[in-house]
Amino acid sequence: MSKLPIQFSPHKDKTPRVAVLIETSRGFGRGVLEGIIQYTRLFTPWHLFHLPGDVFQKLPDMKEWGGNGIIARISSPQIETAILATGLPTVGVTMTDKQRSKSSPCARFSEMRADSAAAGKMAAEYFLGQQYEHFAFVGTIHRDNWSEQRGQGFTERLAKSGKTCFRYTAVTKSQSHWGKEVSQLGKWLLSLPKPLALLAAMDIRGRQVINACGEFGIGVPDDVAVLGIDNDELICETCQPPMSSVHLDARQGGFKAAEMLDAMMTGRMTKPQCFYAPATRVVERQSTDVLMVSDEVVVDAVRYIVGNAVYPTSVADVTKHLQLSRKTVENHFKKTLNCTVLKFINQERIKRIKLFLTETDMPLQEIADKCHFGDASNLCSFFRRECRVSMKIYREQQRRESRQE
Repeated sequence: MSKLPIQFSPHKDKTPRVAVLIETSRGFGRGVLEGIIQYTRLFTPWHLFHLPGDVFQKLPDMKEWGGNGIIARISSPQIETAILATGLPTVGVTMTDKQRSKSSPCARFSEMRADSAAAGKMAAEYFLGQQYEHFAFVGTIHRDNWSEQRGQGFTERLAKSGKTCFRYTAVTKSQSHWGKEVSQLGKWLLSLPKPLALLAAMDIRGRQVINACGEFGIGVPDDVAVLGIDNDELICETCQPPMSSVHLDARQGGFKAAEMLDAMMTGRMTKPQCFYAPATRVVERQSTDVLMVSDEVVVDAVRYIVGNAVYPTSVADVTKHLQLSRKTVENHFKKTLNCTVLKFINQERIKRIKLFLTETDMPLQEIADKCHFGDASNLCSFFRRECRVSMKIYREQQRRESRQE
C-alpha cells in the first residue's frame, strides 16, 4: 500500500511551527525532545511536527504547513536536501564532519552535539579511580565521528596516567549482522588481559558487549567491567547485569537547541553557534560493581554482605559465613579496605536505602519494612547517623537534582 502525502489544512494561527526530526527510540533523542518541550512551555509556544520512534525520514511540506524552523538529526542525503530546500532556520543535532565542514551548505546551521570527548574522559577517570590496569574501547560499527571522539577522550585521558587501551577495530561485512559479529567480538574479548575495564561508545554497543561476554563465559563485572554512554535507562536496566553508563544531559541539549532556533527565527542570532550537551556523571549499576582487591577473604565477605544488604546482617553473620574468627576478618578488612566490617555493612545498607528513596515513592515505614528495620524511627535514626542528613531532606535534594537534568 502506498503512503499518502502529509497534508495540512489552511490555518490562521500565527504560533511558530517547528519540525523536529529526532529519533526517540533511544534515550538521548527522548531527552532532546523533552528539552525542546520544556523550552516551549517556559518561553514560547510552538506547534511541533514530530513522528515517534525512528519514523522521521519525511519532512512535511514546510511552505504548505507554514513552517518557521527545523531541529533535526540530518541522517541521510535526502533529508539534508529537503531541509536545505526550505531555506528555513535550522539546528542540526550531532551533524557529521562532512556536514559541519566549511564547504558544506549545512555549515550555516547551528548545532547541538553531545560532548563526546568529555564523556570518554569521564569514563577513563571513573575506571582509573577503581584502580584498573587494563582498558578497552568498543566503538560503533561505522566509526561515527562522535564514537571516535568518545574513544579518543578515553584513550587520551588514560595515556596521561601512563595507561594504554585496546581498541576493537576489526571492520568486516559480518558486523552488519550481530549474530555473526558476536563470535568475532567474543574471541577478541577472550584474548585481552583480565580484569578489564571496557568503555562502549553507546549503550546499545555496551549491551552487545555484555551479550558477547555471556556467550563466551566471560564474567561481568568480575572479568570485564562494562560502561556505556548515554544512560538510556530502557537499555541499561534490561541488560544482565544492569549496565553502568555515562549520563549525557540531552534534556539541556534540547533546551539549548530550541533556544538557538528561537533566536534564529526571530533574527536575534544571525551566525551559527554550537552547543555541547555536557557529560554530567557516571550512573553506576552492576556491570561495573566489582571490588578490585586480591584478598579472597575480603572478596567473599563483600559478596555475602552485598547479597544480604536489605537484611540486618551482623559481623557475627559474616564471620560465621567465612568460618573465621572476628579478629582475623577485621584484620583483613583493615589492611585491604581500611575500614571495619560493621562500617562496610552499614555502607551497603545505606546504598540500598538510598535506592528506595530515589527510585520509589514508598513511605518511610514501608522502606523500613523492606529493609527489615521494623520501625521507621529506627531507620531514620540510622540514616541520619550515617549520612548526616534526614531521609526526607535527602529525597527532596535528589528529586530537585533530577528535575534539573
